[in-house]
Amino acid sequence: MDHDLIESIEQAIAIPLEPLARLQLRADNFMHRAACGLLRRWDRSNTAVRESPLGQYIDEFRHCISAVLSRDPPVFLVAIGGARPLWMVEALSKLLGDRPALFLLLIYWSIENPTTFEFLRRNAERLRARSPRHSLVFMCNTTEEQTLLEKTQFEAIFVNQNQIVSEKTFRPLPGAAIEFDAVYNAKLARFKRHHLAAAIDGVLYVSYRCPNDMSRSAGRAYLQRTLERSPHHRLANPIVNGLPAPLTPDEVNEAYSRTAVGLCLSPIEGAMRASMEYLLAGLPIVTTPSRGGRDVFLDAEYCLTAAADPRDIRDAVFALRARRIPHQIIRERTLARLEAARRQSQSVLNDVFARHGLELDSAAVWPPAASALTSRPPRSHIGELLKAPGVG
Repeated sequence: MDHDLIESIEQAIAIPLEPLARLQLRADNFMHRAACGLLRRWDRSNTAVRESPLGQYIDEFRHCISAVLSRDPPVFLVAIGGARPLWMVEALSKLLGDRPALFLLLIYWSIENPTTFEFLRRNAERLRARSPRHSLVFMCNTTEEQTLLEKTQFEAIFVNQNQIVSEKTFRPLPGAAIEFDAVYNAKLARFKRHHLAAAIDGVLYVSYRCPNDMSRSAGRAYLQRTLERSPHHRLANPIVNGLPAPLTPDEVNEAYSRTAVGLCLSPIEGAMRASMEYLLAGLPIVTTPSRGGRDVFLDAEYCLTAAADPRDIRDAVFALRARRIPHQIIRERTLARLEAARRQSQSVLNDVFARHGLELDSAAVWPPAASALTSRPPRSHIGELLKAPGVG
């Protein structure tokens, strides 16, 4: 990530605090940096250390996001990324032993960066050499990611992960009254650049804390600073201990129904599923230039790209509101694109299954329900594989 494109931690949490609260904030930030630093060093430690009994135990009980798409043959859908991008696949692979398996890998953070890509390449080569019966297929959010991987002889397909978002959950709600100019569904993390929404009069935020980016105390300060930028900026989530409590998908959709425009303000990430949620709910979108794949389903008629400046973001929101594009039109056009992309992905996946000798119909597994992807330790995901009758 280009840190000059986001606020520093000091800027992001610059709010008045009592001396004791300031001391607590500094202590929490120190402990958070130490814990994150230890995890990064662990992921970049030498292979012998990580493959020791202690190393395997640590990885087997870290949480990862995965789904069992098929029991026989074993097919996993796994979200990958981080300092050691495939640690979760390594852990699953070790638990599977010599049993053949296919791993479909969702790239949740852009790899269009030389350093990030090099970490991924080295990790994948080690895994491929150690477990030749476990096949890796990278599901790329952009064609650029696919090209990068194919140039280094990895199997990669272009399947933007926003295809997983449910059109049944996210939809326009009839009779809903517009209360806010814009909505921004984004975790409390500096790369999400909430400060770019400051010039918009009314903004509704849907959020949660990002444990990778800041401590709990910093998250509270970040949220407070975000809401204090304007008297008409609100949080849709209930606040518990100073932080946003989770909303159900239906509650998120209800929040969208109260707003006119969806915001996408990060400079780089993955596909940003909230962008697809906005479109399925019938919201036009204001986005900044970005890498990661969120632009794949955007349409220039109801999606504007604005410079990363609060005034430009505000002006783009006002311009989209003035167009008065019916929500149902945005939804119908998005559904047409989404259905075409899913059909294409099913065709591509059928080719993948055939190449790997699997008698599996992609229509039975793609797209999976969003709820199928769960955050659990690798050992729990393997347990799901062994006990899930009727999968695949």
